Amino acid sequence: MKNNIHTVTREPDYAEESDSNYPSFENNDIFHIIAKNTSYMILHFQVKPAGGLVYVSPSSARIIGYTPEEFYADPELATRCIHPDDKELLTDFLNPDKTYEHEPLVLRGIHKDGNTIWIELTKTVIHNKLEEKTDAYYIIRDVTERKMAEDALRESQRFNASLLENAPHAAVVINPDTSIRYVNPSWEKLNGWSLAEVVGMKAPYPWWPEEYIETFTDGFKEAMKQGSGKAEVVAQKKNGEIYWIDMNWAPVAHNGEMQYLLINSIDITERKQAEEKQQAIIKTALDGFWTCNLDGKFLEVNDSYCKMIGYTREELLKMSIQDIEAVENHEQTAQRIKKIAEEGSDRFETQHKRKDGKIIDIEISVNCPNAGEGQMFVFVRDITERKRVEVALANEAVRRRILIEQSRDGIVILDQNGKVYEANQRFADMLGYSLEEVSQLHVFDWEFLYPREQTIEMINTVDEKGDHFETQHRRKDGTIFNVEISTNGAMFAGHKLIFCVCRDITERKQMEKALRESEEKFSVAFRSSPDMIIITNLEDGKYLE
Repeated sequence: MKNNIHTVTREPDYAEESDSNYPSFENNDIFHIIAKNTSYMILHFQVKPAGGLVYVSPSSARIIGYTPEEFYADPELATRCIHPDDKELLTDFLNPDKTYEHEPLVLRGIHKDGNTIWIELTKTVIHNKLEEKTDAYYIIRDVTERKMAEDALRESQRFNASLLENAPHAAVVINPDTSIRYVNPSWEKLNGWSLAEVVGMKAPYPWWPEEYIETFTDGFKEAMKQGSGKAEVVAQKKNGEIYWIDMNWAPVAHNGEMQYLLINSIDITERKQAEEKQQAIIKTALDGFWTCNLDGKFLEVNDSYCKMIGYTREELLKMSIQDIEAVENHEQTAQRIKKIAEEGSDRFETQHKRKDGKIIDIEISVNCPNAGEGQMFVFVRDITERKRVEVALANEAVRRRILIEQSRDGIVILDQNGKVYEANQRFADMLGYSLEEVSQLHVFDWEFLYPREQTIEMINTVDEKGDHFETQHRRKDGTIFNVEISTNGAMFAGHKLIFCVCRDITERKQMEKALRESEEKFSVAFRSSPDMIIITNLEDGKYLE
């Protein structure tokens, strides 16, 4: 309705006024029957012979909260029921001399309870035979719910448009006839085409690689039928570059009929390349690798494990873990698999039986990221040689300990920071500590003669050739004693260790001191004697003094 102002030419039939102080309409013409029963609010203004409000329909109480009697009693009430910001629109609309050639006027009203409502107004002007305006009828209806719904819809549309416009993922909207309706900026950036270039374009699309057009066409038709879905596919950019996308699509329908198809996609090229690289690494890895289901059946194995266990891939894919497990029985293996599925991962050592019957020690690292998929990823390392070395080292450690403990000298092994790595009982006794206390000490706790900085330098410079020197140590009780030390450095398990053999030379030092004092006394007596004394060598008789 482009013009809601209706012009009617008639000879007005004015109702006679009753004894009441407001107009009444006792004639039951069709208009008044309709006016009394309609859900719309109707206002009748008389232009001639006397201007003013002459009728308000009873529905005014429902729509605006005021009764017709309140409107008759207050001529200004009709304008006060309009929101202040919209009164200028109402003034133009109410003027019977002005033509209103727009859609129905929608503005805000003020309900009697103070709430703001939305109302829609239409106007009809009555003319007499002389083309003079005699009456104006205004039909008002409450459109608050519709207006709120429209505002909510517009807000939703703006919100959705904003989401698509600013979404980090590529989005494309396709009409039921496969024509492109919209692509967002992320899609343009990813693919290289602009919205202007692709809008209206129908399948097959130029971003479908040529070798996949037939396959994609069939799949696209099926996707349009089935509704929502998800797939990983290859695509082609405007510059010809091929890449991978993870896309999902969903139809937008109204009354059960699809309006358009919304497709979201993200570039997963890096992930695909990483997966391919990972697969290549797994296949060529030195460690064995396999995947299996929760029943222990092999699903995939790499070349390294085939070589490790002596079976071919084809043979292993017909087997399960129980066929090669050499330590656990079937029930124990099933329990371990169940535990891994519950906890998500595990790391343990076991033994496997090769095809030739040989038993090998292995280390297993297993991950079950999603038990719902029923698949475990297992890395296998042959540790047979490592186990042999560990046993040998353990035996060697026992022999070394026996030798250390049998030594009459104190033996202490230091790490590269000067901390005790190992020591024997004799060394602990020399210092007056228990063996357990010594294991917590550093060389600085007992070295007395050399300062800390020089001691560190001596440790750093000790090599396989070793060193031999004398120093002094401090016992737990604070007393000092003389020691003779032989040292040499060696690498063990990737770390430098300093082996020190310590001998308490306190008594020897005392004897040497006593001998020197005796010699000095003899020398004084010898030189001061009045008699001639000659000392000769017994072998050749030569004079010594």
